Formats: sequence, C-alpha cells, structure tokens
Amino acid sequence: MRRAAVPLLLVLALTGCKREERRFREIPPASMAADVAVSDLHPGGGNPPDRAITPYEQNAYALNEGKRLFSAYNCSGCHANGGGGMGPALIDDEWSYGHEADQIYRSILEGRPNGMPAWRGKIPDYQIWQLTAYIRSMSGLAPKDVAPNRGAVIVLTMAFLAFAVVVGRRRARDRSASHEITIRPDSTTEIRVKTQPSEEGRPKAAPPGDLEDPQPHQAGLNVAVTLAVGATVVILFVLLVATVFTGRAIASPRDDAAVVINLVGHQWWWEAEYEDATPSQRFHTANELHIPVGRPVVFKVTSHDVIHSFWVPNLHGKRDLIPGYTTSIWLQADKPGVYRGQCAEFCGYQHAKMALYVTAESNDEFQKWSANQRKAAPQPTNEIETRGRDVFLHSTCTQCHTIRGTIAGAVLGPDLTHLAARGTIAAGTLANEPGQLAGWILDSQSIKPGNRMPPNSLRGDDLQALLAYLESLK
Repeated sequence: MRRAAVPLLLVLALTGCKREERRFREIPPASMAADVAVSDLHPGGGNPPDRAITPYEQNAYALNEGKRLFSAYNCSGCHANGGGGMGPALIDDEWSYGHEADQIYRSILEGRPNGMPAWRGKIPDYQIWQLTAYIRSMSGLAPKDVAPNRGAVIVLTMAFLAFAVVVGRRRARDRSASHEITIRPDSTTEIRVKTQPSEEGRPKAAPPGDLEDPQPHQAGLNVAVTLAVGATVVILFVLLVATVFTGRAIASPRDDAAVVINLVGHQWWWEAEYEDATPSQRFHTANELHIPVGRPVVFKVTSHDVIHSFWVPNLHGKRDLIPGYTTSIWLQADKPGVYRGQCAEFCGYQHAKMALYVTAESNDEFQKWSANQRKAAPQPTNEIETRGRDVFLHSTCTQCHTIRGTIAGAVLGPDLTHLAARGTIAAGTLANEPGQLAGWILDSQSIKPGNRMPPNSLRGDDLQALLAYLESLK
C-alpha cells in the first residue's frame, strides 16, 4: 500500500500544478498595445465588431500582477471595490466608457473627466494591460479557467495521504499479529517465536535460528520521543505567550503622560494637531513634528482623501491612514535627533514628495517649542513686514491658510502661524529659504505638479514684502 501511495501522490501533485503548465511566467509583449483595435469611447460604451482579445486575461501571472498593481498604485483609494468611494464601483456591469479590454485600457491610459488621472508615460503599457485584465476579472469578465482552484486537489491529496497512513499502520498490525506467537513457559521468561503462514492458512513454527529476544530499548525510545514532543509543545506555548504580551506592550504605551498627536494625511502634506486637556492649549502645525526624548507619543491617524501610510523607519513601523477611519500607533525616541518620515503608500503623482521630519529633543526644549507654537503669530516689526501682511490678507492666500492672530482662518492648506520655524516647505520638498519660498508662491505647480496651491501673480515689491512677513513668523 505504501509503495502504491507514492505514485498516486505524485499524480495528484502534478494535477495541482496545472496552472504552471500554462506558461505561468510568460508576459505578452508591450508592443501589443499598437495591435489592439481601440474604439471611440463615449458614455455607454460600444461594441465594435472586430475587437482583439488580450492574452493577458488568459495568463494567471498577469492577473496576479494586475491585482498587485491595483493596490500598489492606490486604485483602491478611489474605487469602491477596494474601499474608496471617489470613483465608480468596478464589480458590477455598469461601465460609463465601455467594458471591453481596449476600452478600459484607453480609460487608464488617457484618463477620464471628474478626477480619473491619465497614466500615459507614467507606467509601462504591459502594466496597464495587467490592470485591465484584473479589473475585468473583478466583474467576472475574465475567463474562468485562468487560475484553476487547487483547493479541492489539496484536500483530496491530504485525505489520500491520511488514508494511506491509516491503512499502512493497520496492515502492519495485522501482519505482526499473524506472524508472531508469544510463548510464556513460566511467569519469569518470555520467548518470541516467528511463525510463517502455511498453505492451509494456519501459522507454522519458523526454524529454531529465527528465535528473537525481546527489545528492551523500545520502551526507552518511546519515552525519548514523548519527552521531545512535550518539550516542543512547551517551548511553542511559551513563545506564544511571550508574543501576546510583547504585542500588547507595543500596541499601547503604559505612560499616562504620553504626548498625543492627531495626524491627518492630505495630498500631499501632513496636518498635525497636538492634543491637550485644555482646549485652548491645543495647536496645529504641518509637516514637521517635535517630540520629547524618552516619552511615548501616541499618533491618532486618519486621511482626508486617499489612503496614505505614516512611516518613520528609525522610530517605528508603518501605519496606514484610511479615509473615514481613525487608528492609533505609538512610538518613542530614545535619543535626540531629526528623523525623516515618508508616506509609504502610493497616494498620487506626488507621493514621493510627501515627507515629514520628526525632531526628538529634551523635554525642556519640547516644552519651549510647544509654548511658542501655542502663541499667535508675531506682529510685524517694520513697514515692509506690515505691507507683506497686507498683501497676504488681501490675496487668495486667506482662502486656504491660517495665521492665528489675523483674519486668515482657512483650513484647506497648512497652518502658517509659525512657518519660519520650520526647516522645509512643501512637505519636505524644498528648504525654507527666501528663494525657494518665492518660487513656491509664484508657481508651485512647476515644483510639485498636481498640488492644490494655484499660481500667484505678484509684483516684485509685493513679493518681497510678503517674503519678509512670512520669514518673521517664527
């Protein structure tokens, strides 16, 4: 039985590997994009008679890559199938611009009105085809036999293996019972005599030279195996308990004096609010954080638009920021320094330019910094700063930004009350210097395309006055 089990198991294993026989790693060439008949797209789609069939939908590897890219490029941040709500659902049969592969390909390539970005030139053509294949598979439009279900094969294989083991052990016991006879002449001796089956089916005595002595070491072997198994179980249980307690200790700080920061991700900058039991002691800042050394800091994180991910690698792991949900993570700096953080989830064109800096300092320095952040913006000290404040308050700047102590109180953009105290602007993209700040004010789109700050046309003297005022906000 055991000899027959091996070939059968091999046959079942080969059956389970059917998908690999279908050229698992082969990827159709990117040049296929030029060979596909692309139709004119319009609301409601269309059905051109001569339409090419993409082999990406017949390739299990391509579908798997499309699923990975759908998450990596944050498609799920906008489309309902992945958790977002900004874009349409991709799991039904309603398609505004057509459900055929070439139509979906063109939608991804060129973009669509009302927010769908164009990916032409940003990712390779073959990745667009992989995304297309996966999107069609979510609505059941892809072939059903691309990725065969191997669950049943695995279950059958395990069941047959268990059956072979049980039958093999039963046969061994039967063979032992029919071929061995134990003779006890008295209460102190035991002689084991091998027997062999006769032609009539009855056992007959084996030759005298086949007499066997008992095996006293068998009991010792059983004890050793039992002890080894018991020790393994105990060690695994100890590791399980240690893991549970360690996870709880990491998940929640024990210090009641922890600093609490509400962190909100935007495209593409960070908004931070430092909590306090007294509401008037709370304050906002952006893109640069200060924390005390040796004290735990709790971050309550969420997102304003798409999925972001908060990550300061030298202090802690990643935590996703999901629109509509608030989660928490805590970290602690054990030595002073400036630690760079980064959004670790693709969130749009300027994902790479969404950094933040965490300054870890002594508790006294942190208290001084916090006290200064709670203050209103300093008043202008000379005529040019006064003119710069007037330029700010009479421009469109007040529609997005806040400067406490003035009439500017909008919350669409970062709080600028203490802008000059920060080392960078534009979420770590530029150094906070007059020349860099001037370029950002006049044409931020040339530096960080796609951000929500519009260009500003200012005369030279007004720009210089505005820069002088902003540099005084320390």
